[in-house]
Parts: sequence; C-alpha cells; structure tokens
Amino acid sequence: MRPVLMDFGSATPATLRIEGIREAEKWKDFAEENCSLTYRAPEFFNPLNQQTITEKADVWSLGCLLYALIFFKSPMDLIHIRGDSVALAACSANIPFPKDSCFNVLPECMMLIKSMLAAKPQDRISFMQISDFFKNLPDGNVYCNSQNAVTYSF
Repeated sequence: MRPVLMDFGSATPATLRIEGIREAEKWKDFAEENCSLTYRAPEFFNPLNQQTITEKADVWSLGCLLYALIFFKSPMDLIHIRGDSVALAACSANIPFPKDSCFNVLPECMMLIKSMLAAKPQDRISFMQISDFFKNLPDGNVYCNSQNAVTYSF
C-alpha cells in the first residue's frame, strides 16, 4: 500500500486569471477562508488585478509541507507565533531554517525546499522537477533517530 496525502477543501483550477479588482478581492477572501496561513503562497496574500496564479502556488504549499515533515513545524510557524507578519515573511521569502545539529538533512533536499519556497512563482521549481528529484533519490530508508531527527540512509 502507498500512502497518499490530500486535501481537496480548497481545490481550484490550476491556473487562475484575475480580471479586475473585485475578483482580486474575491480570491484574497477565498485564500483567507480556505488556505492555512502558514502554508499560503505569497501570491494569495495580495492578489493583483491582471495577475495569473498558477500551480506554482501549490509548489509553495508543498514546499511548506515538506519542510514541516522534515523539521516538525511549518516554515512560518515561528513567525506566526511571534506575531510577526506571515505575509511579509512569505512575500520576501524570509524562511528560517533550523540550525540545530539534530537535523541531518541532505543538502540536495535543503536546496529542493528552498527552490520550492522562492517568493516569486516564476523562480519556483516545477512539479516535474520535484518529481524528478524524488525519482532520482537512491534507494534507502527514512527513519527518525532518538533525537527525533529525520534522516535518510543509503
């Protein structure tokens, strides 16, 4: 059996073309009601008239999920807990990465997450590139050690 992660509560077409200020406000309201603040792509914090939002917003959210699976918290959790602006942090790609030595993360995986969490959608990696990254991982085991650090062994 293969595990599947899914949440279709906020499913929308892969590409949204925003035509007009009223529609931009509609999508901003939709995101506020349906998208978790700490996983929301920067383009949903302040959608603009004549903007196209693509599947790169989902790449951002997937990057947040991968970050959370590795570090046991969302990249925006500490920002949110401190009461700082998650929107500002996301839009500036000011993503804090734990410096703890208990996290043994492959440098390639860190680069993958960083490329998924680029502030500008056009700078984010594509789903095809993400798929290729995982297909090209060598066989190994993922496990959690006594310090709760997720590691990948070959």
